[in-house]
Amino acid sequence: MATFTACVRKKRKDGLYPVYIRVCVGTEVTYMKTDKLTTDAYLSSKGEIKDPYVMRYCSSRIIEYAEMLNKVDSMHWSAKEIVAYLQGVKSELS
Repeated sequence: MATFTACVRKKRKDGLYPVYIRVCVGTEVTYMKTDKLTTDAYLSSKGEIKDPYVMRYCSSRIIEYAEMLNKVDSMHWSAKEIVAYLQGVKSELS
């Protein structure tokens, strides 16, 4: 079963952090980029996101992803296969 977490990775040159959704399956980890950004003021000392607007957006995306995965048999998929499936479904809906 995949687990999803909102996170940041590296600070950009302009001082903002791009927000990602981390997808973990067993020990394999991959990231899905979102269109949200945050600053140092909205990060905890451990690097966790505290911005309520960004967290609400990421939480709703994570719920959507979990619902999409519940509709298919993804128990033996790798993290990259899950990301490819979720991004493929997303592009079909557009």
